Amino acid sequence: MKGKIKKTTAVSLAAVLLTGSIAYGSQGQKSINVLYDDIKIIIDGIEYTPRDANGAVVEPFVYNGTTYLPVRGVAGAFGKEVEWDPQSSKVYLGDRDFDWLDQMGYVDYETTSTKDSLTSVEKGTKADDGIVYDRGISFCSSLQNVNKLNDGTYESYQEVSYLLNREYKTFEGTLCSLDSTDKCHGIIKMYGDGELIYTSPPMAKGTKSTDFDLDVSDYKILKIRYELVNPPKKSVNIYMEAGIANARLSKSY
Repeated sequence: MKGKIKKTTAVSLAAVLLTGSIAYGSQGQKSINVLYDDIKIIIDGIEYTPRDANGAVVEPFVYNGTTYLPVRGVAGAFGKEVEWDPQSSKVYLGDRDFDWLDQMGYVDYETTSTKDSLTSVEKGTKADDGIVYDRGISFCSSLQNVNKLNDGTYESYQEVSYLLNREYKTFEGTLCSLDSTDKCHGIIKMYGDGELIYTSPPMAKGTKSTDFDLDVSDYKILKIRYELVNPPKKSVNIYMEAGIANARLSKSY
């Protein structure tokens, strides 16, 4: 076991390595026997000595056949900040100065069809251009059971609104086509307090992903509207799924 590091990471023991107390998935404390075996951490061929927030060396240990590394010390080797929140029993690695859109609750949602859906982009989702995404939000609109307008045409759209309260500086992400039938085009529009602030290029089957970065510091409400462009004058079985991948709101000023 000496000199070897397993890649298994136990979040339930993160509090041990951050604060010195024992924490598990279930509440309570428990005494455990661990093995210290002069375990070395080698990163890109160079030995690394992990230290705690005070600069003291923190030694890895083995428990029940698994090697546990000090999360703060190892994260520091990769330039990641570590924060322990005792209220929620969560360990945060990296920047906490933003919120992922797929983790935020929306304040309003409207769609023209019960068949349309707003969902999260699942880990490993592949866009039409072959790029793989791990998170975001996904819209899917169709021309089934949609509104017929007075001029005889049909419309299909989804609108979702999020409460920003001027707490964020930027909204960024990647627009991508996830799936669609042929000859179907969609477009995404974004509004800040009712003002149109962004219109995406038309998206269709095979469209390349497009990055965006918007200043939203002055807005209380962000509304995202996804709609089919120039739908036919009859209800037909066409659909398009588009996504905003890696969608996040930054609080940095």
